[in-house]
Parts: sequence; C-alpha cells; structure tokens
Amino acid sequence: MGMGGSGAELRLTPANRSHAGWYACTVRNQVNNCTSEPVYLDIIYGPDEPAISVEPFSPEQGGFSAGEREDVVLSCLAPSNPPSRYVWLHNSSQVHTGQTYVIPAITRAQAGTYTCLAENTHLQTRTQATTVLTVYCK
Repeated sequence: MGMGGSGAELRLTPANRSHAGWYACTVRNQVNNCTSEPVYLDIIYGPDEPAISVEPFSPEQGGFSAGEREDVVLSCLAPSNPPSRYVWLHNSSQVHTGQTYVIPAITRAQAGTYTCLAENTHLQTRTQATTVLTVYCK
C-alpha cells in the first residue's frame, strides 16, 4: 500500500512514519540470488498534538481539579521522531522542563492554566496543549 517500483527501485510515495524500518534488496536470476546489507529508513516527524493527563484524575469542565496539599502529576505526550522536548508553562511562565511535572502539596496559588509545549529539535517544529487546573481548599 503506497509502495511502488519496477524492479530496480522502491518508491514510498508519500513516505510516512509507518515506512520506518529495515530494507534490503534481493537480486535474483535463474542461477543465483544475492541480498544487500540492510539499511534503516528513519522517518523524521512531529511533534503530534500533545495530550495532557493529570493525576489524581479529577476532570472538570475545561480542565482538572485537585485538593489543596495533594501531590499533582501533570504528564504530556506528543509523539515525535526524534522524541519531543517538553516545556511546562504555568500562566505563561516556564516552570519545568520534561515530560512529567510533579507538583508536591499543591497550593491555591498554583491553580491556573498549564501549557505543555512539545518541540522536535531536528525539524524546529512545535505544538502545544493547554489545560486549566483548579485547586480547592481541603
């Protein structure tokens, strides 16, 4: 599917991430056959749109909620090759670098908008997702 060619060539049109992998060429005739050394086709892509998850899982309209003094874990996943570089923003200010941001004993001052920025440093491409975290008194 999506592959074509005539004997001496293989065309992947258009190439996509499902085409990544090892390829080898085999030549045959009535007497003999020979296979080349395999080569790896690496497909560079992404990052895809990030998905944010929050633990403990307490969804609310437009975001999530947590109780004051709870430990909150924000995770972000944006598939990419090479893997995404992640930056977390709280109300537009950078607060963490990495896929997972742990907020121990959260306070009401830490409520607000959290944005995950995902970057493919090879392609210089970025995507982002945002969620709202509400913190209630306990």
